[in-house]
Order: sequence, then C-alpha cells, then structure tokens
Amino acid sequence: MPNYKSTTRTIQSGYVTHNSYSIWDSYWLDYIHCSILLTFNSLVSIMSKQFAVIGGGAAGIAAAYTLLENSVDTTVYLLEATNRFGGRAHTQIINANGKPLPFDMGAVYIQDPDAPDNPWKDIAASFGFQTIEDTTDYKLRINDGSGYKTEDVTANNDINIFSNCINKGFEANKDYDNKAIISDPGALGKMSSFALGISTYGSFTESAEPWQYLAADRAREASGNWGNNLFVREGYGKLVQRYGEQIKKKYPDRFYVTFNALVTGINYTDKFVVVTYGDGYLLSVSACVVTLPVSVLERHQRMFNPLLPQPYVTALGALRLGSYKKMAVQLASIPDAIEDNINYYLYEINDTTRGIWQFYRLSFYPDNVLVIHASGDFAKALDGLPDDEVYNMFCASFDKAYDSQGFVQLLGMSNWSKNPYALGAYSYTAPLPDLPISDSTAYKARSQMRKAIDNKLFFAGEALSLQAYATVHGAYWSGQDSAINLLHKQGVYEEGSSST
Repeated sequence: MPNYKSTTRTIQSGYVTHNSYSIWDSYWLDYIHCSILLTFNSLVSIMSKQFAVIGGGAAGIAAAYTLLENSVDTTVYLLEATNRFGGRAHTQIINANGKPLPFDMGAVYIQDPDAPDNPWKDIAASFGFQTIEDTTDYKLRINDGSGYKTEDVTANNDINIFSNCINKGFEANKDYDNKAIISDPGALGKMSSFALGISTYGSFTESAEPWQYLAADRAREASGNWGNNLFVREGYGKLVQRYGEQIKKKYPDRFYVTFNALVTGINYTDKFVVVTYGDGYLLSVSACVVTLPVSVLERHQRMFNPLLPQPYVTALGALRLGSYKKMAVQLASIPDAIEDNINYYLYEINDTTRGIWQFYRLSFYPDNVLVIHASGDFAKALDGLPDDEVYNMFCASFDKAYDSQGFVQLLGMSNWSKNPYALGAYSYTAPLPDLPISDSTAYKARSQMRKAIDNKLFFAGEALSLQAYATVHGAYWSGQDSAINLLHKQGVYEEGSSST
C-alpha cells in the first residue's frame, strides 16, 4: 500500500534542513523547491481518486462498492480492525451434536426484505444462500400461582394494561423532538416486564427501553408492509462477509483491504486526509468515509485532528448503542411443550438482575438446539457477568419452567457491549436532559452525522439511517449515500461508470 505521507514528509524535511549554500546551491535549491511544489501538486492530483473507508461492515462495504462502481479509476483502501468483513453482522460456526452450525451473533434476519432498494434478498439469491421466512408466533411461559403454563401474549389483562400505557405514551410524545415514550417506571414487576418484552416499543425491537429513546425518532421509521423477515440458513453475517469478499475479487487492482488494521488517528486538512493505523502506518487519501459505530466514535473522539466540531460531539452524545445478547444452547431433548416457530418469553428474577428471556427453535436447526435472546437493561446487566454464569442462570429458569434437566452445553454467546470495536448492539437516540422537550438537537443527531466535514470526512453506518436504523439494509443505504456524496463533492461522480 503506498505511503504518500511518508514521501511528502521526507521531501519537506530535506528542504527545510538545508541552511548554508553557494550560488550553485541556490540554483539547485530553487530546482528542488520547484520539484517539491510539483511533487505536492502531483500528489494531490494522484490522490484525487484515492479514498479510504474505515470499517468493513455493511456500511463500509456499500461505501467501497459505490465508490468503485461510480467513478472510473477510483482506488479504495478499506481498513478493518477485525479479521473479517461484516461488523456487527457476524456468523459464528458452532458445534452442535458434533456438526458445524451457523449462529448469528448479531443481525439474525433480513428485515423488510421487499422494501425498495433493500439489496440483501437479491444478494442472498445471487450467492445461492437459502432464505427462510419468519412466521413465528409469540407466547408466554408464565407461572400463574398454580404452576407454569404457556399463554398467548394477549391473554393476560395485567400485561395488556401496561402495554396500552406504552402505546399511549408513544402517541402522546411522538410530536416532541426531545421526549422519550414514557418516563422511567422504576423497578418493574413480572407483568410489566412481560409487557415490555412483547411491546413493539420495547427493547427486543429497539435494544433500549422506551424511557431511554426518543418517541419522535421511532415515529420517523419507514412504514409499510415489506414482507416477513427472512432468516439466512447459512448465516446473515456470512452473507455480508461473502459480499465484501466478492467485491474484493471484482476489483483486485482498485480495492485494497487491510484486516486487523485498528485506526488510531484521522488527520484531515483542506487538501487530503491522513489515516494512522496498525503499528503506525500512514495512509494519505483525498477523502475518507468513516463507518465506525457511533459508540466507538464517541469514546475515541480524540483520534480526530483537528477535533470534531461541536455539533458532531453533541450528536454523538445523543446517539448511543443499546444492548442485545444472544446465546445458543444444546439440550439432551426438547420439552414437548416447546413448538416450532414460536417465540417464548420467560421472566427472570434473582439477587442481581431481572428481565425477560426470549427463546425459540429455528426450523432449520437441530431439534435440540435453542436460541435465546435478552435485550435492553437486562442484556446490559448480563454482559457484565461471565458467560457460564449467564448460561447457568438461563438453565435454572428454564428447568424450573419446564421441569427439565436436559441441558448439555453452551454453544455460543455474544457480548457486543464488551466488544471494543462495537461497544453495543444497535443505535437509539437518547433525549438530551438539559434541553426542553421541544428542542430538536437530539432528534437531528442522525442527520448531523450525515454531514461531511470540509468535504473530506464522511460518516456512515446504521445509526445514520433515518428510516431504517438498527438494520443491515439501513447501514448499506447509509454507506451508499455517503459514497455518492463524496464523489459529488470531489467532482468525480460518474454513475455506473465501472459497471460490468
């Protein structure tokens, strides 16, 4: 990978340290000075179609592809801190019953597969990946005092009362730009926890609790019936990874990918951007698309030089990542009361935490494998515990609810909160507490981060999608939009010029 910054620094240093010279020295010094200017101008010209993309998730992949497809001779350098494409879409291969099995640690299905311009259904088909429609129903596993039984989610009046309170809160507060759906209710009991678990405004949908995020932000999500969600049999994370690898194959001479390349500095001027990564390597480019999660940007703001302008700092204070935890376990046998295509909810309460487990059997998984989810504050608390403690906690609750003693082993478990390259699951917008409920600063945080800085720095990611945040296709659209904006700002946009 070329290191133009090092070349420029060497030339400039050689000139500055020349102090004593004769008339012939002066002639050569003038010649060198002109050469420096020509070299610098040539450098800027050479870099005019050289761009960096930081992050290899769906947004970064989409940005890279768009830059390559829509400008002749563009060269893209993608830097990814991990050893793979995909970001928070990650498929781990687990061993169940002695056989390999794909387990999605992050995004688990293609949401809104028929939405206009959602590419993932077609991408899956092009690679021969099998998609399976999610037709699951929802039920509670609940102790009514006489023992555990399975109950429809709408059958309990106490749950319906609290659900209605949440719904009314959304309707009442969605027109205020700086107000959550409901106020923090404090400690929750069993029925209110169940109500949160099944609510469309609860943390299983948003990764945050309805008193933590803006009602107005949720209200602007795209509406419409775009089809049932689609599971990807081979793994959604594996699909995103394959797509990134395919682009690398398509543009072997114009797309350079460096894995295990942790970015530690982003210096930008009105001429170019210099990215520091790995063991002090430097990369100079004309412009850069940054697709790091907003939680990582917020924590590591000092990597930017100059520092981010205050509106971006404020926006990062409002944009946060919630918590979502997933686990796969193997049982000796599944209780007869557990059916296919049903999401079950089970209440957990112990000395350290309380919340709702969601668990189900996938139709394309072995019969004795369960997938378990936790979300919001409950997931955040679980992320602070050792994996085996979380596993044993679920096993104890499950055994009690089903009179079962059949667990064999933990197969896999996510912990996005502690992943240094994510620091959370997916995004939500928090109210800014020191501002009035009518103030739009927090509401505009996603839009603020979409604005380029000096036509050199561009941002992308699921958190910057206004209508499809917290989705893989929202991340893709954001990366696409940022790349097109970059090409226009650089004056090199040529739609579909590189298509084959």
